Amino acid sequence: MTNIVNSGSTLTLVNSTGFTLTSDGTVPVNALLDGAGTIIGSGFTLLVQGTVSADVSGVALSIDTGTLVNQGSIVATNGSLIIQSSVTTTNLSGTVLTGGVWGASGTGTLDVARAQIVTDNATITLNGSASVFESGQGTPLTIENSLATIGAAGVLNILGGRDFDATNALIVNGTVTLGGGTLSVPSGITIGATGDVAGFGTIDPGTPIVDAGTIEAKGGTLSLPGAGSVSGVGTLQVDAGASLALQAFGTYAQSVANNGTIDATFGGLTGTLGFSGAYSGTGGFLIQGGFDAADRSVLELPAGLSANIAFDANFGELLLDAPSTFNGTVSGFGNSDTLVLDNIGNAAHATLTGFDLNITNASSTVVQTVTLDSGSMNYGGASFIVSENTITSKATVTVTGVTAAACFGAGTRIRTVDGEVNVERLTVGAVLHTHFNGTAPVVWLGHRHVDCRRHPEPSQVWPVLVSAHAFGPRIPERDLWLSPDHAVYVDGMLIPIKYLINRKTIVQRKVNAITYYHVELGEHDVLLAEGMQAESYLENGNRQAFDNASGLISLYPDFSKRRWDALGCAPFVVTGPKLDAVAARLRARMPKHRPVGRTSRWVAGSFRSLDAA
Repeated sequence: MTNIVNSGSTLTLVNSTGFTLTSDGTVPVNALLDGAGTIIGSGFTLLVQGTVSADVSGVALSIDTGTLVNQGSIVATNGSLIIQSSVTTTNLSGTVLTGGVWGASGTGTLDVARAQIVTDNATITLNGSASVFESGQGTPLTIENSLATIGAAGVLNILGGRDFDATNALIVNGTVTLGGGTLSVPSGITIGATGDVAGFGTIDPGTPIVDAGTIEAKGGTLSLPGAGSVSGVGTLQVDAGASLALQAFGTYAQSVANNGTIDATFGGLTGTLGFSGAYSGTGGFLIQGGFDAADRSVLELPAGLSANIAFDANFGELLLDAPSTFNGTVSGFGNSDTLVLDNIGNAAHATLTGFDLNITNASSTVVQTVTLDSGSMNYGGASFIVSENTITSKATVTVTGVTAAACFGAGTRIRTVDGEVNVERLTVGAVLHTHFNGTAPVVWLGHRHVDCRRHPEPSQVWPVLVSAHAFGPRIPERDLWLSPDHAVYVDGMLIPIKYLINRKTIVQRKVNAITYYHVELGEHDVLLAEGMQAESYLENGNRQAFDNASGLISLYPDFSKRRWDALGCAPFVVTGPKLDAVAARLRARMPKHRPVGRTSRWVAGSFRSLDAA
């Protein structure tokens, strides 16, 4: 066969009315044929080993050769790619597609007009919400309306946040990969022994699943329907860095291989998430609680299942069927949470000593110990209360008086030696200008998305806006958004910004949600955020407050606990005449007309300054 385009080269058709093959032609490996127009070759074969791409928006690339063999990729990239019905497509035998990569991305439409595709034994990739793959003569059907089976050699990639609403029941013996969208199959999904549904996104609650293979969370959070919709004895797998969201409604019988995080999610009513199958892995659990004490998420761990557990700041409950077999660490146990210990008697008191919450009887004998991550919460003024149900031998532990690591709002610009960089774009190793050490490299970056609407005390997490020039000319240079407990460096002191709120140049703003970031250096120091001196992250055991902490992610953000005497870079001041003097100076600088907050707005998930630099 003759090479139409050499390997490593590109042949672009520019609105060609007819690119005619006079002999069998090949698009070899690493070659690209793209553009718009028509490839004609009646009686001739087009062999694709590289890539054929329709990449001109609003214009079609048509293949009208005698035969088409795809051993590479045929993709509609923002344009339309049509394989005419007269073309003998050797990859399509009846309604079964085999071999090669087929798909659409962006606003592209791939049309295989030969016949409808019912079984996928090739690789089909749909990337982007507007991507379309259709097949069949006459009125073609989209792949959502024709596909019924993913064969053992088949791959269906649904990427770029694209939804997939299937008309037929779907049998999966190969791989379905989700990339942020919703998979909806009202007639049900049957996952065979060799089948794998993997990735991140949502499987619609109205989709029943029979699982004899693997459901795998990878690359993000994968949300499943409730336990009543998932049957079978397959495997629920959570890869490192990923999370599997399971509604707290029922018990999952599948084997669980958890090396990430399993989220017990609130489903609108009080419910319990349980497990009855084999469990393995080094991952943990996050209890995403309900909105009030009457509606809470319950995570029940049977005997022998032990892992690290974290509560968010809503109303959650951890139920341990056999406390004596539990050796995990509990993070984020706060004022809205309950810890229920079954098969334990004579519990009367609970006392925190170091990291150990000791449950004792009336004679002060320890009957059970649960390890708390004291670094993740401030239990300095907390009181633990134990109530025992003598009929069921269950003891319930609650806590009051827990208070809430300091963070920058997304979009904050941090001064590096190479200029200012948005905090979410910083990387480990980036060198920052610092007050005490001159320069210092970033050693860790934390981030946490906060749904303030679900927080029982949202004032603890609503951001504080420091207006541009509030502390002096160009201090800060632009509006600066901080978590309430983030300390700024003023007059040789570190002062949490919430103590300087004056309702004019420094105000707390009510937002539905915000993503917070923190920057850790080798030592606690002061860096420049929007030109304002503010503290870096002080590691004291609350690293698990962030979504990207290694191992178990921990609590809902609770951003205040520190070990200042041992590790702080400057005195920490929350009251007294020095604080009063700073507050008075700020009041004296208040503008008479310009309202605070006019120089910034919420854009694409972060606050963006409208001031010039």
